[in-house]
Amino acid sequence: MPRIDSRILMLVLLAIIGVPDSGVAGMRQCASHALNREDAAAAEAAARAGLPRSVRPFIAGACWNPGSATAFIETRKSTQGDGVKEWWELECGREESVAWHCDPAEFHQRIRLPLSIGDQARVMDLSFSKDISLERARELAMRAISIYEDRTVELRDCATGDVMDLRQGSRLPTGLQPIRVTVNRENGTESAYLNDVDLSFDVPPIGNDGPGQVSCWSLWVAVG
Repeated sequence: MPRIDSRILMLVLLAIIGVPDSGVAGMRQCASHALNREDAAAAEAAARAGLPRSVRPFIAGACWNPGSATAFIETRKSTQGDGVKEWWELECGREESVAWHCDPAEFHQRIRLPLSIGDQARVMDLSFSKDISLERARELAMRAISIYEDRTVELRDCATGDVMDLRQGSRLPTGLQPIRVTVNRENGTESAYLNDVDLSFDVPPIGNDGPGQVSCWSLWVAVG
């Protein structure tokens, strides 16, 4: 039986519950997208408990229904010396009159970088996780873009190991339209996700390039 990519399950779950600022957010039924003053204060207080003391949270989105409420919390973006923008995000909620509780906060980093593919000037919006350096994130992102754009290179599916037509005629943005890439590390495996075409380039841990451990690609399920 083929292995089900955990990220596919995550995307399906997000489609069911909804997320702020996304194409699937509207799938969650909300009587209101605003919180009253008491709920807003309680949600922000709960969020502060899971964030560094140096940052201040604010409610970026909300979903209120009789008996339950959810708040999507962010912090202000700060720009570092290398141009990387940093911020935190987390989701908080309550059921009935139970106190607000929050999921673990997620740290985000993003930077816009120029790049060239062949003789063409391009732009990349690069997001990467906290445990990856900017240099490594740029390296993986550019490698994924270069391989994807080279139509002479065959793409190997991570689930089956087979060479497959994962591009399906899709193209990355051209000109000054930014190419969006998200780089992560999970259980030792690094991945560069090309947001615009729903494909992830996966690189196994160093020293594990044996059978079934070569760099490969995963097709994400497009929902919404």
